[in-house]
Amino acid sequence: MKQGIKAEAETDPQQISHQALSEDNAEQSVSSNLKGTIKVACASNSKDRIDGHFGTCTQFLIYQVSPTSWHLCDTREPTQSQPGEDKNARRAELIQDCHLLFTVSIGGPAAAKVIRAGLHPMKLPLGGAAADVIERLRMTLASAPPPWLAKAMGVQPEQRSRLQDIDLQEEDLEEVDLREDDDLKEASGHD
Repeated sequence: MKQGIKAEAETDPQQISHQALSEDNAEQSVSSNLKGTIKVACASNSKDRIDGHFGTCTQFLIYQVSPTSWHLCDTREPTQSQPGEDKNARRAELIQDCHLLFTVSIGGPAAAKVIRAGLHPMKLPLGGAAADVIERLRMTLASAPPPWLAKAMGVQPEQRSRLQDIDLQEEDLEEVDLREDDDLKEASGHD
């Protein structure tokens, strides 16, 4: 495993500059629940951009992000759904081990399924380079992550800072609007 990560870093300059992991703990970095890190899914139609709609993207780029480093740890391609099967529930299940989803667009019912799977969906209507978005997220985790991200990272409640926004350009980022979504009400148990 160590050789695979090292070889990947040698062929990808982004991995070299952003993967501040020692060889001793590189193998641990691929763990889905490594304390102090979060996993982030990015809806993509390319190998390095957030440029996909949740329901139609060709792949999800999966990043492991900590306050000191980040790396691409997986690429997942959704399979074709069968007639009558809920493709959005299937896609949410594919990335349910992640904490955060970045996507260009997602509808309310699909967002409810993503939330039900345990992810926090974030829309980036203009998209962007995944490396730039992930690096800004890393810097936020390093400085003062919002409490919900600190919780996902395993930070104890008394150590969490007050609610702060992720340091992304406000014009690039939108919260998913779920006010009228019956699926969300059902998922949260509220009427």
